[in-house]
Amino acid sequence: MSASTGRFSRGVAVAAALTLAVVAAPVAGAAIRHTTAPKAVAAQITVTFTDRAMKVSSTTPQAGTTTFVVVNHGKKGHVLTVKGPGVKGAHTATIAAGKQAKLTVKLKSGTYMLADPVGLGAYAVQFVDVIPATSVSSGGGDSVTGPTVTLPPMCGGPYTP
Repeated sequence: MSASTGRFSRGVAVAAALTLAVVAAPVAGAAIRHTTAPKAVAAQITVTFTDRAMKVSSTTPQAGTTTFVVVNHGKKGHVLTVKGPGVKGAHTATIAAGKQAKLTVKLKSGTYMLADPVGLGAYAVQFVDVIPATSVSSGGGDSVTGPTVTLPPMCGGPYTP
């Protein structure tokens, strides 16, 4: 600032504007980054059938919309049925050998039973333990930690008598 005119010189004004832009840009970006809500992503679980077994890719998904991708690697037809909290009659059509199908259901916390009563029989089942959905929010910094997740009491393994 000039003592005689009381005005800033052009160089000082430009330097002040650049400094303000450099300091304000990360703060404005951080505010946008942390206040934008994440989009919901549906979980996907692959269920693979052979004529002797059923394999499930994940036995502890989070609650919410879940798509079961069912693949038949066997020689006979298979049907996936899902039973559990809030889901009673969800099933695929009969899936022919070498084909696949999708089944989308909304899972709540709890234990669900997956079965193939057509190809494998009523006693060849898998259990899926759905854990409560978690959400993490942050108001600053880049170091964010998630909440502790407690697994339900079921082991999620197959049961074949």
